[in-house]
Amino acid sequence: MNFVNHLKEEQALYRSYVVRLTRPDASLAWRYSVSNILTGETHAFANLTGLVNFLQSEEEPGPALESNTSSDSASGASNLTI
Repeated sequence: MNFVNHLKEEQALYRSYVVRLTRPDASLAWRYSVSNILTGETHAFANLTGLVNFLQSEEEPGPALESNTSSDSASGASNLTI
């Protein structure tokens, strides 16, 4: 198997990202970026909606996982147990 095919196989099974929030000045809006750890590819977004849309587009249909989810309504946090 060559390296390119190996990367494609890895991407089909596992994806890992670094998400960054930056702003050059406290009075300016946050800017967002996401970098794929495996490929180094980086995407930048002007708002959180763009970042979330990108991550959702990266999901590929696959077998459904049985999961239990719970939500902490006070903090808005959500936990996923698989």
